[in-house]
Amino acid sequence: MLTDIPQIGFGTWTQKGGEGEQLVAAALEAGYRHLDTADAYDNETEVGNAVAASGIARDDLWITTKIPVSKYGDIRKATDDSLTRLKLDQVDLMYLHWPSQDMPLKDYLTPLARVQDEGLVRHIGVSNFNKALIDEAAQILGGPERIFMNQIELSPYLANTPIVQHCRELGIGLTAYCPLARGRIKDDPILKGLGDELGATEGQVALAYLMFKGYVVIPTSSKPERIAENFAAKDLELTDAHIDQIDRLDRQDRVVDPDWAPEWDTY
Repeated sequence: MLTDIPQIGFGTWTQKGGEGEQLVAAALEAGYRHLDTADAYDNETEVGNAVAASGIARDDLWITTKIPVSKYGDIRKATDDSLTRLKLDQVDLMYLHWPSQDMPLKDYLTPLARVQDEGLVRHIGVSNFNKALIDEAAQILGGPERIFMNQIELSPYLANTPIVQHCRELGIGLTAYCPLARGRIKDDPILKGLGDELGATEGQVALAYLMFKGYVVIPTSSKPERIAENFAAKDLELTDAHIDQIDRLDRQDRVVDPDWAPEWDTY
């Protein structure tokens, strides 16, 4: 169930090496119980080390990772390798990190479903899938029910309305990456004004807004104090009037748009 996943997690895409391990440990100390990593981040070992050293019971943690396109030829091996690096028998959520431009979706989605059937992953998800790919995935899997989550870019500056509405109609959860637009929201007059009113930062307001919308958020930071600050956003209460003001900030401003991205759904 979507209620199983902690709504705020610590994103680890910039956290590498010993410093990265210390920052993951700082996130756990701050209260995070959801960690989001990926093979492509080259830090699954560090995440696994921090989790093992934390002493936190496995059942109290939610661990997410992702398989890169380069390893879609052997999903089972990629899964086993991630589990080894993370020092786990099972991850809570395994994503396909991006849709492949070269392989048919069935050729890598079907083996992902198989590793779920084998108990190596609790849930499977997709990332950066547009409406057409979501529909194709649902057809391959016999319905959308097995697609736990679509991880996409969402921030106050990118509502991503078409794919959000489509996933919600199908009962697919949404995780927001780059929820702070990689720092672009800093000093935004609307977010800053609301923050001043609420005794919060622009980042906390942005995260609270996305959580109000029902999204899972995975902010990151290289500063322990900011990591804790972001986590505290879960306690910030916004009114409908606040939400209306932030809604108007959407300007379809996408931060992540590589050459290998699918054709994004337009408004």
